[in-house]
Amino acid sequence: MNDLACLRSPSHYSYNFITFVSMLPMPSTGQLELFTMRGSYQSESTVHFTMALVDVRAPPGVERATESCFVLKRPAPSQAVLVLTRTIPGPQEIELDLTMEIYQDATFVGSAIAKIFIFVSQYEF
Repeated sequence: MNDLACLRSPSHYSYNFITFVSMLPMPSTGQLELFTMRGSYQSESTVHFTMALVDVRAPPGVERATESCFVLKRPAPSQAVLVLTRTIPGPQEIELDLTMEIYQDATFVGSAIAKIFIFVSQYEF
């Protein structure tokens, strides 16, 4: 009950898999929305989102994706959208964590992590 590390541990994990071709053409906006995470809609709640690049696996000679390939947009106070900002060559596998922390009246009440696995094909078709 008094273990702060335990209390701050995520109460929910989701595992999400996205695949696309190498050098996926980008829309004219220069951004492609990949994933949306939503939190509490209660007016007294505050939701904080963070994104972390956990791992990238690519063979030698393939430019690895970096955190700069992605951005986190906040279209609403309780929502975050993971956006691809540039094309990525394949083949490679990318693992991202999208973390949501919920606070009610400035008191931490819970968190969740969306684990996002992106598989980029070696082919451009």
